[in-house]
Amino acid sequence: ERHGIKIVVMTSGQMGRFTWTAFILAWVSASATFGLISKGVEFLMGRVMPMREEYKLLKYEESIDFSDYRDGYGYAVEAVRRLRERKEQSPANRSGDGDTLCSRS
Repeated sequence: ERHGIKIVVMTSGQMGRFTWTAFILAWVSASATFGLISKGVEFLMGRVMPMREEYKLLKYEESIDFSDYRDGYGYAVEAVRRLRERKEQSPANRSGDGDTLCSRS
């Protein structure tokens, strides 16, 4: 004699078919959603959050023209030297954390 609950599962319906239209619609919708979310987060961090000024400072870091560095122009070579020196002196590098941007204490 058996005791317990009997669960019966019945499936019905039709198997779906791949359509390019549905695929492209889903892809474009997902891309638009990600774009809007990215812009929304950027707006919040730059205009609403408490550390918005620091975020604006760190959002873009201008780099040298690498073709000028490769060709040996003095300003570019000096800029790379200063970057290397700054990296060597950073607290993250001294603590052994590798290439992290900030140290955790």
